[in-house]
Amino acid sequence: MSTGRPDFASICARLFPRKTSAMYAVVAVPLNRPEVRDFLQSAADHEEARGTLVEVIGQRPTRDAMDAWARSLDELPTHVAPEDAIGPLLSIDSPHTHLRRVPTDRLIPSHFLDDPDFISLNLGGWTPIYFGVVGVGDSNMLGSDAPDPFLQHAETLTRYGKNIAAFGAEREHVVERVQEELDAPLTAIIGGIVRLNALDRETGFAPEQQIPLLVAAIDDRQSLRTADGIPIPQPLLCDALLDRLVRVEQSRRDVAARGDEDAVERHAVQQQKWAAEYDVHIILKGEYVAGRHRRSTICLVPSLGIVIKQPGPEPFHDINLGARTYDGKPENWPVLEKNGAVVTPRGRVRIVLEENVVPRLHAAFNHDVRFSALLGFIIEDHVPGPTLQEYIENDSSRMTEDLYRRVLTTQHVCEALGVNNPDWHSANFIVNEETGDLMHIDWGAARPLPEGDRTEADRDQRIEQVRNFAYSFHDDAIAEQVQDLHEKITSAPEHMRSIRQSAENLAANV
Repeated sequence: MSTGRPDFASICARLFPRKTSAMYAVVAVPLNRPEVRDFLQSAADHEEARGTLVEVIGQRPTRDAMDAWARSLDELPTHVAPEDAIGPLLSIDSPHTHLRRVPTDRLIPSHFLDDPDFISLNLGGWTPIYFGVVGVGDSNMLGSDAPDPFLQHAETLTRYGKNIAAFGAEREHVVERVQEELDAPLTAIIGGIVRLNALDRETGFAPEQQIPLLVAAIDDRQSLRTADGIPIPQPLLCDALLDRLVRVEQSRRDVAARGDEDAVERHAVQQQKWAAEYDVHIILKGEYVAGRHRRSTICLVPSLGIVIKQPGPEPFHDINLGARTYDGKPENWPVLEKNGAVVTPRGRVRIVLEENVVPRLHAAFNHDVRFSALLGFIIEDHVPGPTLQEYIENDSSRMTEDLYRRVLTTQHVCEALGVNNPDWHSANFIVNEETGDLMHIDWGAARPLPEGDRTEADRDQRIEQVRNFAYSFHDDAIAEQVQDLHEKITSAPEHMRSIRQSAENLAANV
């Protein structure tokens, strides 16, 4: 570290050195249109990409951006004040540090295209719609005059121009929280970022050499230290682990798209080795396909009892149910809110903490979570067991009345806490293999319930939304079974009274 005040302008200049002529816009592309579907599926038959090269927002900042960020932090004064350090620490918090170039026929990972239903099936209005930011040379590259079917079917929801509007961390909030949430002084936080970047450079930016070291350090909290000999704070180690795992998985997807089977096999062997030796697993949802999945990254380390979750950068939006009709069926479409500014991972954690919805929901179910406003992720206790989707699809007889009552109880806990959660999906529940308890582990869609939406009719409508849970199994027989259970239980006053009482007891934990 140096002496003197940090030059925030020069830090930003290093992080955004490349100026492009790209114009950025938020688009929605229905993937089930025949021209788009054929365009994407034919990509598997060609090693060379044929789509238009566009810029998209990656899940994590690029390696070059992370390197420039850490090296600039190394030049901060040794005893920098928190209010002077937060600007440089948050300079990485921009969609422009995440930008990567991808051909349009490679925007949907090839393993999703192996399932023809993924880009064709309408599940109760949930049709697959690619939703996100793209950067193109000019506005004529979007719409009917575009150079390929993907962009021809892209509906522009808003245009940013050359600068992507963003909603990120709030500096004063981070200043208040940073040393407590990382359980370390500011010098250790900055020194930890610098040291982890040095480790990255020393290993030639090779994740396979770093992951064993990171897992060991997360466990012992001692083996990786700053240049001053201070143990690197555990959340920084978790962030670095997440970053390296995403790099490897993104690389695997890139070579899979090119049809390089040998490279895919090498990546798979490496990932399987990490899973076997260190119990480390990565789930990357690096694109938003409405009706299928939102963006997020999840790193599971059951051996250490933790799960690291990071939301993906997405524009402010909602889903308009039944907004369109195609082929005689209703379609749910994204609609922008708040000018469609991109919510960065740090911005999403900021919202979560300001709303105080997700922390209260976890508390109701006695599930320990830690939030990092600085790093934009959460660390939570690992719940051992399969997702409810896996649990039921392996044996549909497990979909009992008692089990579905527990799903409805979870919804009623939301009611008791003044929360609206419109996302009811079987993959968002875990069946604890040790206790048999049902735990909802993804509250990303939960929002405060407006005062004007608390009538009995509104409540009944939200209960009815839980019916969407049935479609998450992608199995008509199970869907019908769930629909029957929903009707049977919700039409019985004695069942609903019991469910409300159970929910109120759980809400009392908050």
